[in-house]
Amino acid sequence: MKRFCFALIFLLAAHHIVAQQYPLEWKNFTSSEYLYDIQSDENVKNLTATDFKELLLNVARANLAKQVQTSIHDNATLNKATVDGHTSISYQTETFYLTDIELQLVTTQTAYYPESRIGHAIAYIEKSQARQYYVNMLQSHYDKINYTIIEAEDLIAKGFKSKAKSLLEHSLGIFKDKENPFFWLNVFELSPSELVAWQQKIADREQTVKRMIADLDHGTGVFLTCRADNFGVPYPMLQNELKGIIAQNDCNITENGESADFKIKITCEARKGNHVNLSGASCYFAFVDATITIDKVATSQRIYENAITVKGAHTSNFKEAAKIAYRDLKKELGAIINENIK
Repeated sequence: MKRFCFALIFLLAAHHIVAQQYPLEWKNFTSSEYLYDIQSDENVKNLTATDFKELLLNVARANLAKQVQTSIHDNATLNKATVDGHTSISYQTETFYLTDIELQLVTTQTAYYPESRIGHAIAYIEKSQARQYYVNMLQSHYDKINYTIIEAEDLIAKGFKSKAKSLLEHSLGIFKDKENPFFWLNVFELSPSELVAWQQKIADREQTVKRMIADLDHGTGVFLTCRADNFGVPYPMLQNELKGIIAQNDCNITENGESADFKIKITCEARKGNHVNLSGASCYFAFVDATITIDKVATSQRIYENAITVKGAHTSNFKEAAKIAYRDLKKELGAIINENIK
């Protein structure tokens, strides 16, 4: 019995020695600045050196992932404090799993000694490198947001408010991407002061974007003057229909030309064309001649000017023929307006 116990103790001690005899240069990776796992074993199944080292590496990677998972549980919830009373976000660990370990941050090394058939494998993450990786990711998000704000401000200054609003709304997706780096920076032990500083920087940009969107909610302001004549009789339907077309593009009709983003002036007159009798049936042709100008108020620039003529036909009289022409004219003018103020 004593001999059996002695032999068992010897085998356990020998295995312990094998497990500890990894290459000395790996000692640097076992400090608190690293998450690591080292696997050492004897190749008792006579696998090829490559296969045996890969086997050890797979175990090391899996154990490293478990360490990351443990670190996640140790940092159960990262609460983002309210910044200026605007935002409050919680990062819950339940949304992150073992497979979320960032493989590009994992470094591996192996060693194998044919004489003893002993192999070693290490998988490790340098915490400072991981922190820098995610800080760089946040910086990229921050730079994208700043660029978007500058671009939106330029569009607003040029009178393209709807374009600016669309650009800002699209950029809101960037803020969703920030949650992952914040979470991992907490896991990899970025200092609390640095973490809070980044949270405040990103939150400030997010509030700026949302405020700009709110300011643009009223849309582009359009001042429209439209005089339409149908053989001496005003034809107000054209103006009403054009207002409807403009409103569909998130634009507002304003009564104050000075506060508008665009001024549009349209003048139309109907004129007679031919009157044709064919086999006892009459057909009246009429033309509507229109001029349109579009001015951008912010730059005092005329961005569009043109004259258009549209033809209409009707069996009753010239006025009804002109109404047909106005119907087609409305489509042309609407397309021109939307193209130039969108």
